[in-house]
Amino acid sequence: MGRVVAPKLRRIGVVVAGLSITMALPAHAVVIGTPVYNEETGSYFALGKLPRGQGQHNWAAIIRSIQPKHYNGRRGRLAVLKSKSVQNFILDNFDLPLQTWIGLRYWCKYSKLQWVDGTVLKNKDFQPWNRPWYRSKKVTCSTQNIEYMPVYLLRSSKTRVNWQASGPKKGFYFYLVEYPDQVKPEPAGDTPSTE
Repeated sequence: MGRVVAPKLRRIGVVVAGLSITMALPAHAVVIGTPVYNEETGSYFALGKLPRGQGQHNWAAIIRSIQPKHYNGRRGRLAVLKSKSVQNFILDNFDLPLQTWIGLRYWCKYSKLQWVDGTVLKNKDFQPWNRPWYRSKKVTCSTQNIEYMPVYLLRSSKTRVNWQASGPKKGFYFYLVEYPDQVKPEPAGDTPSTE
């Protein structure tokens, strides 16, 4: 049996409420190519990937690994795709894999969708859901005691992607990074913002 090699971790320190906390983050997450600028949003976008053999990471772990990343002085976050034109921009500029994390989650307790920038989606907003909207019947808000369901892009062809939700423990290798002008801190706790 071969030797198992643990992934390298980068340690960062933060101070929260006067307490110093050190966290280990995956050091092996990489951005593929140069980020591409989108005039509509004023943001740069890039496709990120965890190398094979390094394991897959769930949505929350990807959020933590992206936050310290910067491009042109802008802090990264999982991408916010609020319009069809922005999603088409992503399709035109990136060769997306089958599944790619984005910065959207469905809060089970509140029955609300919320972007990582704090925006809560309304029924009339752009929402290109796959059918079924969930990855597995075994892991939904009604079948599991879960706080939220993260959303990813599910590629069905070179020119089409839909959204699909999964359980919070599901891991994928790819994620879409956005470097906006200003990044609001991610809302804390399990309450979606009402902004």
